Amino acid sequence: MMNQEDFLKELEELLSDLAPDEREEALRYYQDLFAEAGPKGEAELLRRLGDPMKVAAEIREGLQGSPDAGEFTERGYRDERFDDDYLAPEKYAGQGRQSEAGRGSEKRRNGILLFVLFLVFGLPILGTILSAGFSVVTGLLGCVIGILGGLISLVFGGFVAATAFLVSGAACIFVGIINLTAPAMGLMLMSFGFLMLAAALLLFVAAGWGAKIAIPGVFRGSVHLVRGACGWCGRLLRRIFGRGGATA
Repeated sequence: MMNQEDFLKELEELLSDLAPDEREEALRYYQDLFAEAGPKGEAELLRRLGDPMKVAAEIREGLQGSPDAGEFTERGYRDERFDDDYLAPEKYAGQGRQSEAGRGSEKRRNGILLFVLFLVFGLPILGTILSAGFSVVTGLLGCVIGILGGLISLVFGGFVAATAFLVSGAACIFVGIINLTAPAMGLMLMSFGFLMLAAALLLFVAAGWGAKIAIPGVFRGSVHLVRGACGWCGRLLRRIFGRGGATA
């Protein structure tokens, strides 16, 4: 917070372009003001004086213009040309206030017009955008569920087929061993049995890869895709309502 020393120091710097006697007179005046106010009244005096830049501008304007333009008062150097509606006839003095009221009324009318335009044109557009976004997200979810369902079915079917091949192959090998008395029949059954065991091993490997890698990978990718679609819809809505319209 500014104190007496800061105020006088900044004021002296701001008045550095004045003649030394004029600068000293102004600084001496404000030093006397602070001396009269004392430590208890320093804060109130600083509040009344305001920004040193404004005080310096008033002093400089008064000294560089008409010598009768301003005077030192209990609130500092006062230049009536900085007062509101100075020397303006009443009908002109009130024009600023009337202009402010007119601008406020115009803003309200513009706000009402924008609201009506939004109700007429914005709501149908918003409904179309939301409907399209919902359709896209729903379609993506349907594709994800379909793909995951198909992969799960394939993996489950692979395990079932591998188990069937494993049991059948073991049975063929067992029967072939029993029928080795007829070497041709026994060896043929054993060959079929080993082929079935090989097929069962391949199916187990494929089903395991699908369960450990394919299904989790597709699930993560699908979640990322759906989140991206939802984020795109959200960004589009923020552009429309946050910036006054969508941009390419």
